[in-house]
Amino acid sequence: MPQLPSGKHIALYPDSLYEILEEAFSGIKVHELMSINKHEDLFKYVEVLYFRIQSEDEEREERYFSFSLVPPEGLMPYSSGYNLITIQEELKNWEYCDQKAFIDFLNSKRTEHFFHEIISMVQQCQEQLLKQPTTLQGMLATWWKLGIHPLQDKIE
Repeated sequence: MPQLPSGKHIALYPDSLYEILEEAFSGIKVHELMSINKHEDLFKYVEVLYFRIQSEDEEREERYFSFSLVPPEGLMPYSSGYNLITIQEELKNWEYCDQKAFIDFLNSKRTEHFFHEIISMVQQCQEQLLKQPTTLQGMLATWWKLGIHPLQDKIE
């Protein structure tokens, strides 16, 4: 979780991806899960978090990935309303030094490790589904792999 030159703290959190990973085993989001093949496919599922000062009566919300840096005491994460695709328009409103720091963060080894970890989670889930072709969710995953899933042309 970096601090930008302006003092703003930001973080990345794959909240909607966690939802897909959970719901894929019920058959609901198999098509979304199976459509993820590379890091760039994750961008729409990775939320950009901002931080604000935590009020005294608020309990600190811990929404961090296992290897994230913990923000300074007194800061609380909140949704920026952007993911790694939609943030591009917002970046135009940032100072140049913040834009550069954010891009440097996205290109850092730590962020590369973050994407490697979450793509590994996705691949493990995909493999689990494909090992169960006699279940509904396994059949849907298999259809995707074969290129015959009914929603395939709508996502790719």
